[in-house]
Amino acid sequence: MSLRSRIQKIDEALSFYNSLPTSTGTDEAHIHYAWCLSRLVVNLNDCLKSYLDDLGKGQCKEVLGIDYQKMTSKDYWLRGGSLKKQLSIPGQTLLKDFQNDFIFKELLTVDDIFDKLEEAVNELVNLLKEAKKKTMNAPQGLFANFYHQQSEQNSEPVATAYEEWKMNVGCLTFERLKEKQTLTVADFLKNGILRCAPPPTQREISLVKLDFVKEYLPCDYQLPEDFMSLCAIFRRFISWQGDVLRLNYEVYGKYMFLYSHLLNDDEILELYRFDRTLMMIHEDMRKLTEEKQEGDIEERIGEGKGQKEAIKRAINIMWTEGVLQHKYDHTWIMMTMNETEWLPNVSTPSMYLDLMVECGVTDKLPARSNMSIYYDKAHGVFPNWTFTDAKITETNRRNNVGKRFLKLVQRT
Repeated sequence: MSLRSRIQKIDEALSFYNSLPTSTGTDEAHIHYAWCLSRLVVNLNDCLKSYLDDLGKGQCKEVLGIDYQKMTSKDYWLRGGSLKKQLSIPGQTLLKDFQNDFIFKELLTVDDIFDKLEEAVNELVNLLKEAKKKTMNAPQGLFANFYHQQSEQNSEPVATAYEEWKMNVGCLTFERLKEKQTLTVADFLKNGILRCAPPPTQREISLVKLDFVKEYLPCDYQLPEDFMSLCAIFRRFISWQGDVLRLNYEVYGKYMFLYSHLLNDDEILELYRFDRTLMMIHEDMRKLTEEKQEGDIEERIGEGKGQKEAIKRAINIMWTEGVLQHKYDHTWIMMTMNETEWLPNVSTPSMYLDLMVECGVTDKLPARSNMSIYYDKAHGVFPNWTFTDAKITETNRRNNVGKRFLKLVQRT
């Protein structure tokens, strides 16, 4: 059972307990419920401790999805003292006077059961406060990793709908895919799934290019009155790589982590469906781009063999100098080439690695999938890239990889 389910069940059990008629004497029902609740809270606390240990290691396997403001209050769990009132009537009655075997052997009286429950609730509140604190100060990458772990949902309905759209759209072009990308975003925003996000500022709204968005939407598409505000909020979750809209999974995962308790199950699934649809659109964009550029690499090389040798020489020097420290640093070279007019345009890891082989670079190359992972972490424009997984020192190092590569290739 998930932690969220455990918390919800205890919350429901407390509500049920609180609805019982007030005892007039030694009502065993109240005593049994209080004892069971104590056991449940103690067990929950043990699970929360493991959860906090994982957060401390930068790992998160599930979202609590709770209202922290409400559930970090002792009065909320103890229902304003009503539980204590229920047990105070038989308070000093010895538990051995009841024909039951209570597991808490150290407990002597009915009052002791409430004391045990209160102790467990105090610990629960402190643990939830600690969980909130660690969430607010989570290490970089925690929410993105959490989202990817959770995103393994059934995508067949999404794939089917997308394939049907491709069948009906006629000739699949890059412009058609841009239209589909825009329509997918607009439909997602109209669903109101980002309603929990803080409202946008006037500055954020002023950055929305509504005319540009309308250009790619159907002529009869009905925009909601607050569409500008929705777009402004959505900009917090994305970046652009050319015409490709990239989700910032760190921000996206954090939103789901913080507000899933305010979303219904279908809305949570829609977060995954939306991402999956964008991925399929982007995959088709990539294929069209590769088809268009398949025969163009030699032409874009400029001086052909001479420039290939310059690229190989630059990379070998950078390994020797220590500028290149990891295989995935090839990602920054690929991005530099794509943002430099006179260098080959290799818009995908596959095209880049193929070019490296043509240049004679066969050692210390990364896997295509690894390059894609790091590519998705980058935002902005060279030489001022930012990264979702890097602090300032590492950010500068990655930008310097691009700068050094350009300098070496230009010298040749």
